[in-house]
Amino acid sequence: DDNMSIQTQKALYFAEDGTWYVEDRKVPLPGPGHVTIKIHSTALNPIDWKMTAMALPFIKEWPAILGLDAAGTIEDIGEGVVQWKKGDRV
Repeated sequence: DDNMSIQTQKALYFAEDGTWYVEDRKVPLPGPGHVTIKIHSTALNPIDWKMTAMALPFIKEWPAILGLDAAGTIEDIGEGVVQWKKGDRV
């Protein structure tokens, strides 16, 4: 299926006990108004550290995937997305 060429991805998880680990996870299909981005570069920054220090009241689902900084290309587009197209760099 050309619509979604990537099936799994690596993800950095933050566990409720305060540990970090990397694990494969299924790439979710984008819902209405969303896109899937193939990440080419990502980083943890000070806000990620701060989120881990104060995470318990804010994180609703464990383990959590944190992180705000990423760059890549749009891999798939959900219904209703008109301002982006597959292959756009973001």
